[in-house]
Amino acid sequence: MTAILVFIAVLSLLMIIRREGGKGRTVRIISGGKELAVYDMDSVSDDMYITVIPATASSDAYIIEGISCHEGHYNVIRISHDGVCVTDSDCPHRLCTLRGAADSNDIPIACLPNKLIITIDSTDNGETDAWTY
Repeated sequence: MTAILVFIAVLSLLMIIRREGGKGRTVRIISGGKELAVYDMDSVSDDMYITVIPATASSDAYIIEGISCHEGHYNVIRISHDGVCVTDSDCPHRLCTLRGAADSNDIPIACLPNKLIITIDSTDNGETDAWTY
């Protein structure tokens, strides 16, 4: 019985170590169909905040580093080692903020009124592991 418990403990530890290993995850921020920026999630040590200002009739979309509640339309994005999320937006229903943090590209984050899409790409080879369901 003790051997089984030790085996389960070691196996659990190995799965946790494998899960926390770098997978080459990159965050792609796309606004109005144009890729604005790419960030390496695995190299982010502290939370990083950026503000995306979507394109208007007179200007292209752009990014401001930090939190900036812009006069026009905006999305504030938090990128951390654990995931990415939209923390604030001026869109009507704020569904993008309700989405929560994403750490994989299973379901990208989207703010349709502001024409924003956030995806996470991974260089992981897609092998089945204990976290796959």
